[in-house]
Parts: sequence; structure tokens; C-alpha cells
Amino acid sequence: YTILNGVKYAIPVAAGTITPQVGVKYANANANKGTESLTTKIGVDVAGFVANTTFFTVYDSGNLLMDGKGTAKDSKLGTLNFGAKISF
Repeated sequence: YTILNGVKYAIPVAAGTITPQVGVKYANANANKGTESLTTKIGVDVAGFVANTTFFTVYDSGNLLMDGKGTAKDSKLGTLNFGAKISF
């Protein structure tokens, strides 16, 4: 099973909008085989300050769960992405 939850809120600022967002995902394909994972996604969109352009930053975590020995199940810390969406 998989459980997802997320929230974002658009905050008007001067001529634009800043939208912080956060989400959590828990997945458990088979608890007996240790295939469960917990990840987060945190980001922000900034729109309206440059015509037809939205800038974004997003952090996607690796698996945050620990094994029985107290070490991370996933050696990847996550990814930090920056970008822009341009509308024509």
C-alpha cells in the first residue's frame, strides 16, 4: 500500500505569487521483506515576477527510514532541483 499527503498554499506578494509546498509518501510493498520507504518532497514555486515564467526549487529526499542497525536503508540523500517553466 501507499499513503501520500501533500499541501501547498499560494501567497500573493506584490506582482507575483510564491507557493511553498510539502509532501510525504509512505510505501510498504511487503513489510516482511523490508521494502517500506518514507520520502518527502519540499519545494517552492515563484511566479508573476517575470512575464509567463515560473521558477521552482524542489528537494526530493531519499528513503528516510532506518534499518534495524540504525543506518539508512537508502544511501542517497535526495535530489535538489532548480528550474523554470516558460509559457508561450
